[in-house]
Amino acid sequence: DGPPRLLHLRSDGAWAPDFGASGTGPGRLSQPRAIAVDDALGRVYVADVGGQGRLVAYDLQGGYVATVSRGARPVDVQVLPDGTSWLADLSAGGLRHLAADGTELARFGHFGPDDEDGFLGLAAVAVEPRGRVWAADQDGTRLRAYELDAGGRWARVATLDLTRPNFAGCDGRRLQALG
Repeated sequence: DGPPRLLHLRSDGAWAPDFGASGTGPGRLSQPRAIAVDDALGRVYVADVGGQGRLVAYDLQGGYVATVSRGARPVDVQVLPDGTSWLADLSAGGLRHLAADGTELARFGHFGPDDEDGFLGLAAVAVEPRGRVWAADQDGTRLRAYELDAGGRWARVATLDLTRPNFAGCDGRRLQALG
């Protein structure tokens, strides 16, 4: 058992036991790419992009709970206060909204060029408190925002071009939505 593993630094500055040894079996990780904590459910979610590709859940002490989503290649995850999560998923080529049990609630986007929902290199997802979902398209050098329209479908409402001079040095690998 070697890396990858998750290191756990407690709030008092002491190290807690690590978890998520290397591998593809239950509770093991191949290529962890992102992590999100759900304090309400007491879960730590890890986006494991390698091997089988999946979203893995642990309890706050590092005990394996479940593989929430298989067949995904998640590069980022964000957990919302209602217990649902958003994945930036390379396999889907877009964004996926999942219930706490892994049931897919919504999916939009696809791998492709500059059309309305195309992503060339999905890198991150962030959700504003009001519900607007942002996606970072690293290879497309843009950030895109989506909202539910009157018909209940996700529609793009904004695109920020990261090649503009005022975004120099920004590659969109990490997003944080503020309220």
